[in-house]
Amino acid sequence: MHKIKNFIRLIISFIYSVYYGFPQRKLKIIGVTGTDGKTTTSNFIYHLLTKNGFKVGLISTINARIGDKEIDTGFHVTSPDPQVVIKLLNQMVKEGVEYAILEVTSHGLSQNRFGNIDFDYAVVTNITPEHLDYHKTYDNYLYTKAKLILKSKLTFINKDDSLSYEKLRQFASNNYKKVRAYALSSLDSNLSNQLRQVLSKNFPGIYNQQNALAALTVFTRIVGKEISEETISQFMDIKSLEGRFNRVQNNLGLNIIIDFAHTPNALEKILEEVRNLREAGEKIISVFGCAGLRDSSKRPVMGKISGELADVVVVTAEDPRTEDLDKINKQIVEGIEKVNGEYIVENDRQKAIEKAVTMANKGDWILITGKGHEKSMCFGTTETPWSDFDAVEEALTSQT
Repeated sequence: MHKIKNFIRLIISFIYSVYYGFPQRKLKIIGVTGTDGKTTTSNFIYHLLTKNGFKVGLISTINARIGDKEIDTGFHVTSPDPQVVIKLLNQMVKEGVEYAILEVTSHGLSQNRFGNIDFDYAVVTNITPEHLDYHKTYDNYLYTKAKLILKSKLTFINKDDSLSYEKLRQFASNNYKKVRAYALSSLDSNLSNQLRQVLSKNFPGIYNQQNALAALTVFTRIVGKEISEETISQFMDIKSLEGRFNRVQNNLGLNIIIDFAHTPNALEKILEEVRNLREAGEKIISVFGCAGLRDSSKRPVMGKISGELADVVVVTAEDPRTEDLDKINKQIVEGIEKVNGEYIVENDRQKAIEKAVTMANKGDWILITGKGHEKSMCFGTTETPWSDFDAVEEALTSQT
């Protein structure tokens, strides 16, 4: 059945390509894949190219942009179906776009959502275990991501990602595909320090420095320059992205952060960054859940990570779908209990956030992860309107 659906998508992609005159051939296309950092890296590339006079289009998790116009896609998946992609690419051509940046998921590659689209450049940010409910093994997942390499003229891979780098490099070599490594560890120390300082306000953390370096590497390749202080300074006016380390201002003196982190790697990195930012005596409260009908093996892993790095964990709902929420949360708790972490379980996400606000004192950190920019939450088979931002505002209002 899956093979039939994938073949149908390929046919649909071809039909729409013919109808619109193969718009993908009239654009320079940049693909960005990886377990984490896809949206941030895509937006960084968009910003650098736009700031330097290029007309750019973007299709990402949080939005689509054509030139300076923003399009609300309403995607609950990163990679839309092929007819949507081709339509958007055609619209970009009509608007005079030169470069199109596409955020690319493993599901999108596996299911032919990019059909007969070839890429001029591709970026692989990192590949850590994820979506194993679908791909079954890490290697299957990695080599599905690596399909982007086969579709690209030149791919940039993260040498600092020790888990995937050698396998991706070997895969590219075996298939006679060109790859270039980028590595934060090999960047000139002065440039590395400047990059950290420029990103520190809106995009803190080493992982965002790696995302920025990926974007810089692609940009400098396109314009034929070396990475310089001038190019790094162009990150200074990038605003924080929706659902990516967003600070919520409040009158209670709390450090409230909303972030999309929904993988073990992303949760670990952001918790480590919060630990680096907090002052002595400030408590970290982690509010998160795990999605239903998705990789269940990561649930105790994320519980363990949060139990180790946070002072208190509030386990709650995150798109349980048709799976039993109590069962999901029990699996998370198993990981927390392995490291003797302190936790409470509150299935109602609104109440969970309210409890986190109630137990926090001035200066404490509340990290709310898993939903980020998303505007709905799936219970059963129904998408119910939801916003972590609205939930926090409601929780804060009840405290004043």
